[in-house]
Amino acid sequence: MNGNILALFITTLLSISTIITQAQNEKVDFVDAVLDEPNNTIEVIYNLKPNSDNRPYTVTLYYSNDGGKTFKGPAERVSGDVGIQVQPGSYKKIYWNYFYEDKEFTGENLVFSIRAKPMTVSTGSQLMGPKAALYSVLIPGWGDTKARMGKNYWLITAGTWGLMGAALVSRSGAKNSYDDYLNATDPEAANSAFDDADGKFNTFKTLRTLAILAWAADVVGVYIRGKKNEKEGLVIRRKVVMDWNLTMSADGRTPLAGLKATF
Repeated sequence: MNGNILALFITTLLSISTIITQAQNEKVDFVDAVLDEPNNTIEVIYNLKPNSDNRPYTVTLYYSNDGGKTFKGPAERVSGDVGIQVQPGSYKKIYWNYFYEDKEFTGENLVFSIRAKPMTVSTGSQLMGPKAALYSVLIPGWGDTKARMGKNYWLITAGTWGLMGAALVSRSGAKNSYDDYLNATDPEAANSAFDDADGKFNTFKTLRTLAILAWAADVVGVYIRGKKNEKEGLVIRRKVVMDWNLTMSADGRTPLAGLKATF
């Protein structure tokens, strides 16, 4: 679509967008939207009023192609003053790459909605995104402590490993009963031992399946929760800063290289 037409749609709909934004969140004042056609981005400018507790905000951007009847989002291809830990202030800017967000985007009937919620997550409790599922791959329940708020996730670990432990006990019992079957000296004892071994082995398979399903369900659940955290702007993406330094040994003859990583 022609960039001038897109810019026109943005300009003519600013008043509508302002009304919608203010109705949804009185802390947000919509200021302007500027099209950057060469980079396929739109710069959304807004003011963010402080709250009574002086807490930072979680800010998300939504957009509508039908004049504000329905909204899509939160937008993912965004940068700037958006996401978690956004401080109040004037002329906050969100850069939205509409091309990569929605390749069918035309700019027609465009309306923005900026939603801001005071942070409820303490800075010491940083939620993770879908990568938290990797922790649950190692230990069931571990990823929950990274992606969710709350406690007692050790119950998931205990429950899953409890099923696995019970399965191993049943398997051991089945092996012992099968050994009794092999060593039986009369048909009646042999049949009894065989039936006992078969029953215990079936119990082992059932418990093993339940343990696998519980473990897999935890991994999937944590992944879904992590994706939701990302969409809601609750994930703190920490940069890794690498710092090289060069020193000399105590005798002053040997150079020593060091690497410091700050997460």
